[in-house]
Amino acid sequence: METRTHGSYEVAGREIVAEGADVRVTVLTLAAGQCVPWHYHNEVADTFVCLAGPMVVETRAPRALHLLMPGERCAVPPKTAHTVRGKDDGPCQFLIVQGVGIYDFIPVGGYSDARRTNCPRCDQMARRPARSRDPHRRRDLFLPNVARDAHSEFAERHIPGAVFFDIEESRITARKLALTLVGF
Repeated sequence: METRTHGSYEVAGREIVAEGADVRVTVLTLAAGQCVPWHYHNEVADTFVCLAGPMVVETRAPRALHLLMPGERCAVPPKTAHTVRGKDDGPCQFLIVQGVGIYDFIPVGGYSDARRTNCPRCDQMARRPARSRDPHRRRDLFLPNVARDAHSEFAERHIPGAVFFDIEESRITARKLALTLVGF
């Protein structure tokens, strides 16, 4: 299978069962506390079949939590952010069919279930407080005295379909609107 980018995360076991030009079948084993961190693929779909578990496949847009018992399966279409872990951060093993297309692994930040996990990779990637009301909304804050360019960082790393929100631009618009309503 042609590959653009690989994910860098630890798993207890990885065995490629079959691989073709545009499809791959792998058995992944996660030890207690391990996870496949939040990511998406541009072209390939992931189909998960639980071999030993239970396991959890969580997605955003659409937001869903799939609890899989051994023998059960679910599919995640391309361009859908997802993470995989054992239920209650326990161990699990699953077969994953990835295809059809060119494989890439695009990481995205965020906590699953609005809580800190035992997975250092997911915790490292998360950028918001655990008490956030919406566990699937990513908020990157850019302070004025920090040498960072929000526009270029968003262009490089945003989730497909995400919209850049510039609070300064909105504040100016709101002020203009307020002045218009008052009649100045």
